[in-house]
Amino acid sequence: MEPSAVVAWACRRTSGGARPNGLVHLAELTDARGDDVDTQLGVLAEEVGLGPLTEQEAGVVAAKAVARELTRGTAAPIEAARRIWRIARLAPSAEPRLRVFVGLASEWEDDADNRASYEEEIRSEALNLAGWSE
Repeated sequence: MEPSAVVAWACRRTSGGARPNGLVHLAELTDARGDDVDTQLGVLAEEVGLGPLTEQEAGVVAAKAVARELTRGTAAPIEAARRIWRIARLAPSAEPRLRVFVGLASEWEDDADNRASYEEEIRSEALNLAGWSE
């Protein structure tokens, strides 16, 4: 996720009431750079009693966010599958759980005649990953 998107999320979460200081400081970042956002996310996690995420947990959390975008209709199936593929490369320990998206994106690219079918499979897998049923 882009640092500016994380800051925008924090801004939405801070409106309308008392929030953890870490969230407020995250929302106040004016030049959203990755390192600054990562540092402030760590402060926020500590403040609310969360330990650091493992690589696998972080990869799955990020992939679930993409899957929810797809199920809400704000991302196209192939776009979501490619983004999850990139997450799997960045978080190799999460790859076994995300492997199906890698395969479906690859098949979509190689088999233009059956793309609609692959898109339906991607949607179905996104529902499963997000924890939602049809």
